[in-house]
Amino acid sequence: MYIFKDRFGHEIKLEPNTWKEIQDKHRELIGKIDKVKETLLNPYEVVRSTKMPNVSLFYRYYKSGPPDEKYLCVVVKAVYPENIISTVYVTDKIKRGELIWKR
Repeated sequence: MYIFKDRFGHEIKLEPNTWKEIQDKHRELIGKIDKVKETLLNPYEVVRSTKMPNVSLFYRYYKSGPPDEKYLCVVVKAVYPENIISTVYVTDKIKRGELIWKR
């Protein structure tokens, strides 16, 4: 089990099986667990999902990488009493949603 802290001091968990599935689907993230940690701790922007109010999306822009000149998005689902990473992916833009925090 990976355990991180986010920008707000919350504990965020990532199951090893989930991380393996993410890397299998998004090959550019293989071995980039440090980028996940960095994105949670020092995001560029955090938004709440418009479809699921218990989901927050943490974005951090990377000029070089991988990801190269793209955002890394870490999706965190609040399932009382835990915060769990459901997926991680690379994207060109930040999704719309309620702004929680911006650098």
